[in-house]
Amino acid sequence: MDIRAQRTRDMLVNAFDQLIEKKGMEDISVSELCELSTVRRATFYRHFADMQDFMRFYLATMTERFMQALAADNDLEDLLPYARAMHAHMLQYASEHKGRFRHMMGAAMSADMMDMAIIQVADGIIARIHAAQNKGEITDAVNAEAVGLYYSAGLVHAMRWWLLDEQLASADSLVETGMAQLTGMLGLTAVEG
Repeated sequence: MDIRAQRTRDMLVNAFDQLIEKKGMEDISVSELCELSTVRRATFYRHFADMQDFMRFYLATMTERFMQALAADNDLEDLLPYARAMHAHMLQYASEHKGRFRHMMGAAMSADMMDMAIIQVADGIIARIHAAQNKGEITDAVNAEAVGLYYSAGLVHAMRWWLLDEQLASADSLVETGMAQLTGMLGLTAVEG
């Protein structure tokens, strides 16, 4: 992608970040987004078919940024330290951006968003389960894909509950519960963080 196209997309994402803190996704119009970002509507439509297309791009961009931040903060190749750090990082990030996440989770597209998040989380978990199996740390009888998807779906849905129900549990207790679930599915003993 050329620099101008990247700049346009960055401007749109930054404007959307500002708008989503204040209102729901389906309440944000192309006109409003273009006005705040100073991107012309015609330019917007050269990059995206419609607002739904942009929202998918936005979600993919946010997921990619989150995963890059996790990787930068943690050099974690091993499964359990990675899972613990990722879980804690997700809750911290969501807590720091409560308005954005509450508006996004209440949106008509929240199922799409959650599916994208589940797949991103699962990819990292599955890769690390396979690596642990290759090292003989986890039995080959463990279905890495099933465990990765179950754990990831549980994590994403628990995060949604935690955000929408005013954080009725502490982040630490949510991390420990998630780790207990993961280690149980793997047939391992939980390791304290």
